[in-house]
Amino acid sequence: MFEAGHIVPLAAEAHWIQEEFDNEITIASPQDSKVSEINSIQNGMLLSRDLHALFDAYDLSINPDV
Repeated sequence: MFEAGHIVPLAAEAHWIQEEFDNEITIASPQDSKVSEINSIQNGMLLSRDLHALFDAYDLSINPDV
């Protein structure tokens, strides 16, 4: 079974807005344009249920430099 997970979590939306990460999003969220783009598909990834739990608990991370 697979689940969709946020790369930058919803709990960090204030940081997302402060750092202007919305400027990096080229595919808009299916929501109202006044809402942060944190729900864009570009801030998501497909994970198995067990890996999603590890990622949300900060027990699994991704190094973009490798």
